[in-house]
Formats: sequence, C-alpha cells, structure tokens
Amino acid sequence: MNNVMGDIGTSWNPPISNFAFPWFMDGLDMTFDVPDLQHDTLPLLTPSLSVPTTSLAQPRPDNSSQSYLRPITICSPYTKTCKPFPEPADASLQMAGAEIYGHIQSIPKQTSEGLENFYRSQCHGNAPGMPSRILDAFVELYFEYFDPQFPFLHPSSVENSEIPWILLLAIAAVGSHYSEIKEADQYNAVLCELLARAVEVTVLEKLMKPDLATVQSVFLLHVLWMFSGSHRDKVVLQHKRNSLATMCWDLITADGRSSMGHQPNPRQEWLDWLYSESLLRLATCIRGLECLGHLFLGTPLLFNFRDRTRQIPCSEAIWQSRNAENWKAAQVMADSEPISTFVSKMTLLELFIDEKNIARQLRSSQLLRSSFANDYHIIQIADYENPQLEASIDKAAFNGTETLFHVLAILKRLPLEILHSATGWQANKQQMLDAKHKLEAFLKDGHKTRQCLWHAASIFKTTRSSRRLACYDALSLTVAMGYIYCYLELSPPKPPAATRPAIVRLDQLRDPAEWIENGHDKLVHLTGRTLKTTVSDGLE
Repeated sequence: MNNVMGDIGTSWNPPISNFAFPWFMDGLDMTFDVPDLQHDTLPLLTPSLSVPTTSLAQPRPDNSSQSYLRPITICSPYTKTCKPFPEPADASLQMAGAEIYGHIQSIPKQTSEGLENFYRSQCHGNAPGMPSRILDAFVELYFEYFDPQFPFLHPSSVENSEIPWILLLAIAAVGSHYSEIKEADQYNAVLCELLARAVEVTVLEKLMKPDLATVQSVFLLHVLWMFSGSHRDKVVLQHKRNSLATMCWDLITADGRSSMGHQPNPRQEWLDWLYSESLLRLATCIRGLECLGHLFLGTPLLFNFRDRTRQIPCSEAIWQSRNAENWKAAQVMADSEPISTFVSKMTLLELFIDEKNIARQLRSSQLLRSSFANDYHIIQIADYENPQLEASIDKAAFNGTETLFHVLAILKRLPLEILHSATGWQANKQQMLDAKHKLEAFLKDGHKTRQCLWHAASIFKTTRSSRRLACYDALSLTVAMGYIYCYLELSPPKPPAATRPAIVRLDQLRDPAEWIENGHDKLVHLTGRTLKTTVSDGLE
C-alpha cells in the first residue's frame, strides 16, 4: 500500500503517441490500423505521426536508500520517505519563466512555506526543494489549461493569504501536467504523491466538518487518479470517491452565506457570493467527473447535487470579476452573455447520463414486472428518450471543438458497449460477433453513419492538432478511433465504378451538414489518408 499512487504522475497531456491510458487498452487484442479489407483503403494514420512525441515519466534510480518516516510525519498508508524533487537545469528555469501567463499576481509566502515544510517532513535528508519560479509556472499552467475544463477555483483564492498549502499543492500537481520543462514528469510524480499523502491525513481530520479548500483539493486528486495511466488508481478511486461526495454534500447543506440576515458591505457581499458560487461550481464539477467516469468507464454514480439545488453556474463575465466593483458591473450585462462552454458541457453530459440511466431503470422495472406477471399480461414500458437532447448535442458539437460534445453525439446513436464488444474489449467471441452484427445493421443507415464518422473525425482532428489536451481527450480519442476502426472493418465493400468519386476531407469540411445529408457517393479522407470509399447504394 505504500506506493498506492503507482504511476499517477503519468502525464495525460502531450504524448498521445505514447497513449497515457494503457489500462484502457489492456486486453484489446487489436491495433487501430486499417484491417485487411477487400475494398479500396489506405492505412489509417496512427497518432504518433501527427502529435509531437514526448517521453513519459520513467522510473528514476534512487541512489539513496529509502528510509521510513518518523511516526509523527507518517501519512497512512505512506510510511516511507517520498522521492525528492529533481535539480532543475538553468534552461528549465528559463522555460518556466515563459510559462507565466499573468493569472496570479503572487502566491502568499506562508502558503508556499507550508507546502515546503510538508515536503521536508516527507523526504529524507537535504532533498532539493522546488524553485519558486517553477511553482509559479505550475500554478499559471493550471489556470491557463486546466481551469477552462473545470472552472471551480477563482484566481483570487490563490492570492488570498489564508489559502491552505494543500490546495496550492493540488493546483501545482495538476498544472505540472502541462509544463514543457525537462523535469516536468519528475516534478509531477513527486507532487502527485505528496498530494495523496496530504489528503490521507487531511480528509480524516476534516471529514466531520469539511471546508471548501479541502474538498477542492480532494477533487483535484480524484481527477489525477481518474485520468492517470494506472488501473490501480481507478481501483483506489472507487474506494475513495464516497468521501468526496459526502464532504461536498455536507458543504452544500451547510452553506448559508448568501442568506445572512445582516446587510454586509459590498466587499463582504462579493466574498459571500464568491464562496457560494465556488461551491456550486465545485459540486457541478464533481457531478461532471462522476458522469465522465460513468460514460467512459462504467462506474456507478454516487452524487447528484440536483437533489439539493437547481442552480447552474453564473456567466463567465461575472465569475471572472476580481473585485466587488467589477462583480456588480458584470451583473448588469449578464443577461446578454451566451451560455458558457463549461455550463453547456456539464448540462448536456448530465442530461445524457440521466437519459441512459432512466432507460436502464425502465428496462429493469419491466424485467421485474414480468417476473411477477403472467406472460400474457406483461406491462410494456416505452423506452425513455429526450427528443431534444440529440439536437442540442449536435448543435454544440457543430459550434465548437470540445471533444466531449462529439463523444456524446456518437454515443447518443451508438452505445459504447457495442463499440467495445465489436473491437474485442472485455468480450468473448460470441459477444464480439453479436456486436458486429448490430454495427453492420447500424452502418446501413448512411445518414447516421456519416454523422458519427464526422464526429469521430472531429475528435481526431482536435487531438491531433492540440499540444495540450483536456484530461479526458485521450478517452474521447478511443471512442473516435473505435468507431473509425469498426467503420473500416464492417462497412460494405464498394462496387466497381466507372469514374473516381469526389474526395472529401473530413477534417476540412466547410459544410458538414450538407455532406452528412448528401455525401453517400464521396471518397472520404482524414488527415491526408483515405479512410473508406463509401457505397453509393448500400449506405442509403
């Protein structure tokens, strides 16, 4: 149990070519190369040809013998010393300076000292510390790249002199994933292990009376666990996530800042609002993380804060206010603000998961009813489906580059279980054949086939052209490539044609809707490679 973190430091960001999620591919007895088909195809590009290669963190030799911690500093179950931070090269310090974006004016000295003291308590001897420039860079990278995905932490919180060091540690651990300094992977591994140690102690202390910063820190650790390259981390997460849901629920039920009887001054009013809004956004993100786990990994849902509140996060203009005056001014313009990508993403994800769960519950209910009823009097329950959800997901996907919208669009039409089984993932031979038969039937609908193919190509394009990916983008890519693979293997062959059909670059379509509607006789290309010559009659 001492090394429960495993390889949590594995970066989810740059190296799609190395694929930071090997546990997701374990046992999938296939590659995403084009199969040996009877009709005209060319090899599909593997991600390594299109994304800059960055080495994953490799185990570093420990020259000093690992010793045990003093009893007073033990973070159960961690009894041995933590690996030290690396000695950064001068070039790394210079590069860290280039990773400062101006999100944070300064980190409180006492907070960084608290982090340093905890690190020293977990290390052996005179281990090198973390230079302040590198710590600053990791915090800046968090707000530049991770915060847009889960914007629950206001930048002013980091500048607050009362910010706990554990939250600073969590921010730096996540932000280090996006750094391009040479020692980034080593820093990431140490920071992630330190965070796991700190959370072990803090959660036990705060479980009965949690505070916002503690729950924020635990959430970030759970993000690291869910999207690391370790299957063991997923198992640990299953055992730990109940505490996160419980603490967040306790905070929601105890929040009374916005309903105080006295009349606060403008600054206090803004601070009270900021606390409540931060809590609302945190609860939304926790629910979103659970939905992502349910969507990609099939983990059961534990937490639904909608049972407590029907609110959605405020507009980005209001949230980004840095003081009471700007906050008041932003509220005047709030009604004209479009819904943010974050709110749209979380809302559609939650609605998608709710629809799937309602349908599953209805099927289970029908099965139970049939066990008590005569075969001739079984009550038939219609499948539940929100007719507007598919259109809303498609609209969001057409208007942006967020990979999750495209994933939802594919899975709204084709269940992930079928894609997994058809590619041999956790399926026996008969289940694989059954899934392929279902896919063959699906591919006869040319309109839906092209819809899913365009969404898959959009995911591939986004991940291929991005230097820094969202933490769930690699999982999105597995959905896209799984569909492309099945499309290539199971689509009907093309009959001989007198003339070569027109070529369509899926990653450069100016009017995707027109191609989806009328593209049955086109030669499809993706990133410069032919994917499939579609059948003009068979797909329609």
